[in-house]
Amino acid sequence: MINFHKYGFLDVRRLKKYIENKDIWLCRYNPVWLFIHSDTYKTEIAFVYDFCFIRIFLPSVGMTYLQPLGTNLEEGMKILLEDARDKGIEFNMAFVDEKLYFKMQELEYNLNLQDNDSSYIFNSSDLAYMNTPNLKKKAKAIHDFEKKHKNCFYKPIKKDSFPQILEFMESYSNENPKLGVNFYKHLNILKKLMDHLYEFDLYGIMLVEDGKVIGVAIGSIYDNIAQIHFTASILNSYEMLLSSFSKYVLTRARFISLEEDLNDENIKNKLLEFHPYKIEKHYSTYK
Repeated sequence: MINFHKYGFLDVRRLKKYIENKDIWLCRYNPVWLFIHSDTYKTEIAFVYDFCFIRIFLPSVGMTYLQPLGTNLEEGMKILLEDARDKGIEFNMAFVDEKLYFKMQELEYNLNLQDNDSSYIFNSSDLAYMNTPNLKKKAKAIHDFEKKHKNCFYKPIKKDSFPQILEFMESYSNENPKLGVNFYKHLNILKKLMDHLYEFDLYGIMLVEDGKVIGVAIGSIYDNIAQIHFTASILNSYEMLLSSFSKYVLTRARFISLEEDLNDENIKNKLLEFHPYKIEKHYSTYK
């Protein structure tokens, strides 16, 4: 039986070693993402031999495993299946991308696809300057914004920026009354990021106009991929915020991973409800 413990900030750097150079593009394996959403998913982690095991709680499913991280996927799956059997729970697996899906098929696991979990990967320079045909609408939005807000600029976030950002969050709440209780979830995520801004080597910017913050974006970088963990903006500045963040990380990351398809606003809402893959292989295989 695997001895899991609650995922905490001390596990972030340790987990990073297991995902670096592993061609894992889904943001949900990013150590910082797992940390800031640990209250939502009740994230637990264990380090056993050469493996790292993660499990989360999905309200509609129950306890759900992520892929075993280590040198041998087949051996890691055996350990996970035995853990589920020992605990007397159904084995479910979440956050399976297409690459892992085909690996699992090669190992003769039958995965029942219930939903498509994706990250959308963009070239940093494309988002920085919105210079591709499919980003024309975003480029126009930036152009319109710049005409109305000529004094707006971005600057890096530092620890002492927090009071100014908190003041901004009040304006953000007023402009987005439909957020409701989700506003406090956003606030909790923001606080976690700010508390560990330097410790996690996070990259954050804020849009400023006439001394007041009108947008905030914070993300992390690994394997040449920047993943944005938090954005909040007012005064129709989202596109400007995204472009500014991309410019800020341009020399550090070639790609940016988002949870939304910039050509389809509905995609973001669809990704909020995630259904896992279900493993249908019988436990008896590993007697």
